[in-house]
Amino acid sequence: MCWPVLTRSLERLWRSSVLDSTGLELFGQGRWDAEKHGRVPRAWRKFHLAVDAGTGEIAAYMLTEGHADDAAQVPTLLGQVEGVIASVTADGAYDGEPTYAAAAARQHHPPPDVVVPPRAWRCCMDPADCAAARGNVGGLFLP
Repeated sequence: MCWPVLTRSLERLWRSSVLDSTGLELFGQGRWDAEKHGRVPRAWRKFHLAVDAGTGEIAAYMLTEGHADDAAQVPTLLGQVEGVIASVTADGAYDGEPTYAAAAARQHHPPPDVVVPPRAWRCCMDPADCAAARGNVGGLFLP
């Protein structure tokens, strides 16, 4: 097998997944009537996505109740992704033990890199720990 063909074959096997979610507001019959004569609680759902960073294709998806925790959905999303996962990238809403545990459980060897920035409210008790934690997050230097 020639090198470019082998490289393309490996690229299809190794996936870098990007996780995110968005809120969806559901409207039913009689929206105008409800707004005119009194508001009723709106129904919300969350649409969770795992997108292949290389191709932009949706690799996994799920719809949950609006109050569902993002990090708790990671095992289901990663379970739908085909092939070997090279890395998992997500926003601060996924910062939590369920995300790291799901990535490690999904594939043991080699474990995927998990790149999730810490949440803004996180703080360190020791200033030295803060400096070390800010130094390098997923290969990105943070001041």
